[in-house]
Amino acid sequence: MALPSDEMLAARAAGGDCASFEVLLQRYKSSVYRICLRTSGNREDAEDWAQECFVRAYQQLGHYSGDRPFSPWFYRVITNTCINLAKKRESQQRMLHHSALSDELATTADGPEASTLKTVEIQQAQAAMEKLSPVLRTALVVWLQEQITFKELGQVLGVPLTTAATRVRRALLQLEKVLSAEESRR
Repeated sequence: MALPSDEMLAARAAGGDCASFEVLLQRYKSSVYRICLRTSGNREDAEDWAQECFVRAYQQLGHYSGDRPFSPWFYRVITNTCINLAKKRESQQRMLHHSALSDELATTADGPEASTLKTVEIQQAQAAMEKLSPVLRTALVVWLQEQITFKELGQVLGVPLTTAATRVRRALLQLEKVLSAEESRR
């Protein structure tokens, strides 16, 4: 028996079927957590943010149109929630904790290049990421983590393809600039 599609589950959940939403939650929870972790910068906030993201997604299910793919709509809700939470937190406090995310990045990184990164380099990269605006940081995190096209990123963020590509390009340029400045100081 074929598993129900995300679109079918979303329609059922919008109609009040909590079990269908639970299946969606299970399908997306690790991806949502990773987005929240890399956007928030620490595990405690990531756990809270992930819960908030799922609450917001559940609340917004009535606005989902079943004739379109579920995933871009869902990630749009998630990224908008993360951006709003990041803006709220940044207005409340400027200090972010690096160690928890650095540990997580070191254990979840893929490929031989990532496995050879030193903890210091990971911390520098994370510190550079934190200097990005929430909008640019979220665009870059989603694009890198989900390995999606700029068109798909545009759908997730609710912006045109060119805007999505520009956000990623600006984020990468700003990261390069910050990391180059750090390198020249050593």
